[in-house]
Amino acid sequence: MICGKCGARIPDGGDVCLNCGAKIGAAKKVMSIIVAFIALVIAAGAILLVNLNTKKNGFYENLAWGTDIDTAFYTMSKKCPETGSLMVTDSETIVGKFDDYKGGEGITWAAVFKFENNATLSSVVLMYTISDDCAYTPNKLANEIKAEYTKLYGEPDDIEDRWYEWSTKKSIIKLADSQDGYVIIAYSPLD
Repeated sequence: MICGKCGARIPDGGDVCLNCGAKIGAAKKVMSIIVAFIALVIAAGAILLVNLNTKKNGFYENLAWGTDIDTAFYTMSKKCPETGSLMVTDSETIVGKFDDYKGGEGITWAAVFKFENNATLSSVVLMYTISDDCAYTPNKLANEIKAEYTKLYGEPDDIEDRWYEWSTKKSIIKLADSQDGYVIIAYSPLD
């Protein structure tokens, strides 16, 4: 081992530098803390990178295309808001109905997960219904969602009036609002 203070060689197992008297235990402790800090920074960076890449895929709730129906049901059941319910309606569909989107009273929403080709996830459609007495309008809700998705995926393409589309690494996401009190978001795989 080498002394951190004077650079002299220290015999293995030594606690003090025989040349300058520096305590070796303190240097080991500092070095251990530095190594642990560097490892923590690297791990945090890796987690952040994986998380950002996952979001850029455009999967709804990180459910990848091709996920089987049982895994999707289990995953969504754990994420299901207390104000809703989730059920498998047949071998190709999971439907969820939820109240009070993000705490907004008067906004109910439904999620439909379609499974094709050996019961693997092939599309997700969300429909938000806004009651007449709600403080939100379809346009206000759609604009909030559009702003959130724009942060994640960049500027959308305007398909038609009140229709927006994002192409991500793995998905196409379409957002539409109507004057009739609803907002629709459709996720599909990028072919």
